[in-house]
Amino acid sequence: MKTISGNSNYFNKRVLGIITKTPKILRNKYIYLTGSQKAELVWGYKGIISAISKSAKKANIVVSDPFELERLNENDIVTLDSKGNITVVWDSIAIDNSLMMTEECNCNCVMCPQPPRKDEDDLFDFNKRILHLLEPDKVENICLTGGEPTLPSGMRVIRDFMDVCREFDVLVDNFYIVTNAKKWRPELPKLLYDLYHFCDCNDISCLDISTDQFHDPI
Repeated sequence: MKTISGNSNYFNKRVLGIITKTPKILRNKYIYLTGSQKAELVWGYKGIISAISKSAKKANIVVSDPFELERLNENDIVTLDSKGNITVVWDSIAIDNSLMMTEECNCNCVMCPQPPRKDEDDLFDFNKRILHLLEPDKVENICLTGGEPTLPSGMRVIRDFMDVCREFDVLVDNFYIVTNAKKWRPELPKLLYDLYHFCDCNDISCLDISTDQFHDPI
């Protein structure tokens, strides 16, 4: 996940929006990335990012290195937080993007960069907000990851996720599921069957399963 650090102004909560480098008339779902030296009408956006000192008084995030901002693409979906971090949660030019179904896991691998923890209450709502911002006809592949997505908590979210895709008319060509396969669950075949028929081209490109007995000692 791509993260750029800057200095934060004017807000104390996480903001989710779509990067735009060109002014918009309808602005309430966009985060404006400006490099202009001129005064601009920048009201109405969910957030403003700038590397220009003249714009700094108006910006929510000021990044001192303008080359860092070149890593952001038009229509990337990002979060801004009160610490000044810009985190890309959906890369608009990537072939594959991931959504976290759960942070809970039944392994405790020593090399894992994301130790198991209880899901935050807004995790599903956060994923739903990302899906709501997508352009439905530009989604190809989604990786469903965790945590362990085949835990009961993850499988419930995957089913809710399919419902939300239908609600927002998001047509997904195929899914990529990453699982540790440590515990077989009888509900899993039915879930995979439903995912198969849910996909626009009736395909699950990969169910990535690793060797369960090696996890924790690695």
